[in-house]
Amino acid sequence: MLDNINHSNRNNTTMTAQLKHVCRPTHPCVILVNEIGNSGISVRLLPGIFRMSNPPRVGSPYTTTTKTWQTMNHLATTLAVWKCAAVHELDITRRLLSSNIFASMGFQTCVLASRLILVPVIHNPMLLLLRFILMALTSAYGFEMCQQMMSVEEDRQNKPSRPIPAGMLSVQAAVRRCVLSWILSPLALIGAVSARASGWLACSFAWAYFCYVWPRPRHWFFKNLFTAVYQLVFVRLVDSLVILHSPYPGSKVAIDITYTLWILATIHIQDFHDVEGDRKVGRKTLPIALEESALVLVRLATAYFLVLFAALAAIFGYRNSESRTVLLFAALQLAGAIATGLRLSRTESLQAAERTYKLFYVPAGLILVIYLSLLNPVV
Repeated sequence: MLDNINHSNRNNTTMTAQLKHVCRPTHPCVILVNEIGNSGISVRLLPGIFRMSNPPRVGSPYTTTTKTWQTMNHLATTLAVWKCAAVHELDITRRLLSSNIFASMGFQTCVLASRLILVPVIHNPMLLLLRFILMALTSAYGFEMCQQMMSVEEDRQNKPSRPIPAGMLSVQAAVRRCVLSWILSPLALIGAVSARASGWLACSFAWAYFCYVWPRPRHWFFKNLFTAVYQLVFVRLVDSLVILHSPYPGSKVAIDITYTLWILATIHIQDFHDVEGDRKVGRKTLPIALEESALVLVRLATAYFLVLFAALAAIFGYRNSESRTVLLFAALQLAGAIATGLRLSRTESLQAAERTYKLFYVPAGLILVIYLSLLNPVV
């Protein structure tokens, strides 16, 4: 049995509800959201969870007042609507973060792990973990909401499952969520972590605003520069957390600059598999800016750079450290660079290029993050 309940917000002051039918005790029901739009929330009742009974007849042993019945019924309906709205919001967040969850959360986790390897003692590790989850989710949510609300047409071509092209979220609603997250997230970190962490998070949002909202430079170089600087800022954000729970002194500037240059020189690998969608929406990336013959040279040059950089980094580690862990990660990051370079040296389909980025380049970058952190004491 399906019964509709329509809630609408009239003049932004009152919310009215119309209940066409009340479920009997023998027909438990659950209220599901049909549609959430600017005009209000449309929900439906399905057999499932919530139990509500019809008002008993006057004189029965279970007699209750009409006012009490209406209050209970209104409360049950309100709670069900809020529950459905929360489920809907969680689904939006899942779709928002899922496309880059491995690259973003993997990078953040590797940065944290690479710092914790170096410290002899960790104070209150459970609190550290909770703070890290808060930092990771707030930074990822704020950035992804900004990036996706400004690249709707591109996502319709390349990633139609994201909440805006999938029709789950309007651009106006995304703007409101973005503004709220940029205001509330730094305030939350001030209370939950530290003022330094809040400052670094605010810097990451300001950099996202510059590159994606205004003035939003269109040159492909700024797309690469954004990723390099954004990851550098997040490294500092994680350092501000680890310092609170351990004697870790912080990453040295030389390490940060080295990793930033590596990202700047190689991150265009992520654009090789998005060429068709980027071209349709007029997005400027390095693969689109170059002709096919020049693009082949760029792929080869990137492959050679990856292998050469990894070889020099491994030699530096072997000469300056006797730690077995350092030597192990020196070999791993060299192997990852060689594997990625071999993939890049071949002409690939769009699907193969996507696998190269996700299955070879991203893991190689994560291993490099840990390796450079292990070199921090000897730099």
